[in-house]
Amino acid sequence: MSPPLFVQLAQLENQLLRGKILKPHYASLKWDILQLIYKNKEVVAPIYKDKCQRETLDDNGKCYCYVPPGPFIFGPDAEYGIVHAGFYMAKYPVTVKEFGQFLEETGYAYSDEDYQIMMEISPQQNCPVSNISWLDAKEYCRWLRKSTNEYYSLPSEFEWEYTARGIDGRVYPWGHKEINHDLACYSDQEIFDCTVPCGCYPKNISPFGCMDMVGNVWEWCLDDFDDEMEPHVLRGGSWLHDQKSANCFAKIFSYPPEKRSDYSGFRLMYLPGDLFDAYQQQINESFEEEQHGQLKKVGFAVDPPQQIIAEKSINKNENGDTPKLKKIGKVLPKKNKQ
Repeated sequence: MSPPLFVQLAQLENQLLRGKILKPHYASLKWDILQLIYKNKEVVAPIYKDKCQRETLDDNGKCYCYVPPGPFIFGPDAEYGIVHAGFYMAKYPVTVKEFGQFLEETGYAYSDEDYQIMMEISPQQNCPVSNISWLDAKEYCRWLRKSTNEYYSLPSEFEWEYTARGIDGRVYPWGHKEINHDLACYSDQEIFDCTVPCGCYPKNISPFGCMDMVGNVWEWCLDDFDDEMEPHVLRGGSWLHDQKSANCFAKIFSYPPEKRSDYSGFRLMYLPGDLFDAYQQQINESFEEEQHGQLKKVGFAVDPPQQIIAEKSINKNENGDTPKLKKIGKVLPKKNKQ
């Protein structure tokens, strides 16, 4: 009798660590196991192979959860996704209090009318900030980078989804159990008229420890597209939308980038110290491998209709600009095994 799938997964990781299996063969076998786990609707804990702390606090006292690199089940059609470099993701979305500090210190252009909308939708200081545009979120990241000299960004779609659902393709952060109002803030038969404070739903926790990744506010991702309207992606559902949107793979698009909506907020990706250099090195190496035809799929899908693959090329420049996206090809169609 074969051992349980989660045991097979652990055994495979040990083989790789001991040098008993080559990386391409390891990746192929791991994907086969993940597909079986997804088919059986099993949930498995993430595997940490590096020595990063599971949680860390930045200089502002905000908690971040470590997300290790690896392959995972991506999207509603169970595609192959991979995150090549580890990173920290904020345990909670940016709150009203945190965004208010940004407004106070920078004098950023945010009208009284917009602020009133925010406070109606997010009435408490520990609610996730709402009524936020993609450009607002970017400017907040720039402010943090300048004031702390550490790296903060919006996550890519791949990084967001991987953080929310882990490796096994679960529908919700907590697993496959159908969503209800004991698990998340969303609009259905019970209608919410605003967000709720972060952490109100202790079971709404991802495999890596991040809270509230479905419901409350849609969260901005870094990805953008070659389109004159400049659409950007939001993930996770909100207080205003029904349960069909409150899962790990639902997405909506919003444009132009300065548009503010009463359901939009954001969460930070954080690369402290040496982790920034390791992240950049891994991304560069994976890009080179793809260019030499060693990998079929690299980076993160940013345009579902065209299935464009993008790679993040980071430059830690003086003005704190958000990392650019470098387009490197299209997802190859799935092939049946011979």
